[in-house]
Amino acid sequence: MANCDVCNVNLSTDFKRYSSHDFNNIVKKGFNPFKENITYPTGLKLSEMGAAMGLSVDQQYSQWKINALRDNSDWILCPQCSPYADRFKY
Repeated sequence: MANCDVCNVNLSTDFKRYSSHDFNNIVKKGFNPFKENITYPTGLKLSEMGAAMGLSVDQQYSQWKINALRDNSDWILCPQCSPYADRFKY
């Protein structure tokens, strides 16, 4: 079973696939999951998990962005995360 590449929720057949090229462009255009109302399956917002480890939203995003732009694989996002990413698609 696959998981969402942003929030890590278990996926069944309801997900959206983005090519590496498309997702890199989405990230370059400003997609920042730590500033959105995205939650982990535990109910914690993405930014709250890092904050519990002493990281600011900006620090979390900076590290995530570096890793996201280095990733050459397709990205799969759940119905919670994909609408946020789609806002930066075009």
